[in-house]
Amino acid sequence: MSRWSDLASHPQVVYSDDLTILFNGDSRLLIPELAEFGVKFDLLLTDPPYGVEKGNSGRDIEFEDGYDASRVLIREVLNAALKLRRGEPSSAIVWMGFILFGVVAEFLEHNFSSTRLLTWVKTNPMPMYPSFGSAVEMCLFGSGKGRVWNYSRDFQWNVLAFPSVSGPDRAGHPTAKPTLLMKKLILAATNPGQVVIDPFSGSGSTLRAAKAAGRRSIGIELDPKFCDSTAAFLRDPEKDGSLSRVSKPKRCFVCENQTGLRDVVLSEREACARSVEEGWLLGDEGLPITTQLANAVRAR
Repeated sequence: MSRWSDLASHPQVVYSDDLTILFNGDSRLLIPELAEFGVKFDLLLTDPPYGVEKGNSGRDIEFEDGYDASRVLIREVLNAALKLRRGEPSSAIVWMGFILFGVVAEFLEHNFSSTRLLTWVKTNPMPMYPSFGSAVEMCLFGSGKGRVWNYSRDFQWNVLAFPSVSGPDRAGHPTAKPTLLMKKLILAATNPGQVVIDPFSGSGSTLRAAKAAGRRSIGIELDPKFCDSTAAFLRDPEKDGSLSRVSKPKRCFVCENQTGLRDVVLSEREACARSVEEGWLLGDEGLPITTQLANAVRAR
């Protein structure tokens, strides 16, 4: 992008380097300016906010009519971002809760030739009593003809097994995505030299992942607090613990049984023999642990 340095000098840029530019502001106002600079994306990767009110979850956004207003906002921003699309081969990956499913699906189906549902299975979900805990999150992948697809064993199927983000890596954000997961998505859907854009940067996982993948990226975030935390991670990528799958709970992370633990090849986690034998777990290769262990034995 010939005008990268000019773009980095924009007064609302709070962080920039050779690969990354982060804006603090409203995407609805900044996207038209990016278009004037000639910005084009090869991958739109974002996790829009929904049902957020002022003072909740740290975002300074107020939706007067709750979810209805958030749908209007998301639709407006996604449609505006189309002005930045490089062309038919570009792709979009949009995370969403069920509240936004219809909005995101409609956007992708109308503007991209193919749409796929991806499910992130959290290998360390938090319990939620007295209700069903949330062990999965979903995103939709829209792609055009001739789109980039770099094959990886992580993405043989549309079920992605990664640990969720905890501690400082969340940057205080309620829906932070693992940087490693986002990096894998970026590597699968882009080539070196291509550009990733995120109009709802949030915890900065898209920008952090793009930098780790060696891709150029542009993010926009309304909340200055999240801009500051993202900039801190970008200045010192080694601080980002969510670039690793490693986590070591003391119990079986499926049934919480403390007995009969068996080492399995899954993020250096342990699971009890019963959970392994019943095939509840997906391994790093997207296969049930029972299958993955069998394949490992055959390879020896």
